[in-house]
Amino acid sequence: VHESVKRPDKIHVTYLDEDMNPHDEWVEGYLARVMQHEFDHLDGTMFIDHLSPLRKQMIKGKLNKMVEGKARCAYKVKTVK
Repeated sequence: VHESVKRPDKIHVTYLDEDMNPHDEWVEGYLARVMQHEFDHLDGTMFIDHLSPLRKQMIKGKLNKMVEGKARCAYKVKTVK
């Protein structure tokens, strides 16, 4: 299942580097998109959380098939029964 996710082109980030020095900067373009994607992983946010209710409803069947273990993919998966 693949859906487009709209994200801001530019984000403000503050962080500590490996020497615990603080940084405060604006990131834009591809790096901003990648960082937002990774932040979602850290926060436990899934791509479907970014979709409109209408779009979620449209792909509900595909998502349910995945939950039921009835999805095909090109890699090995372990389903829970």
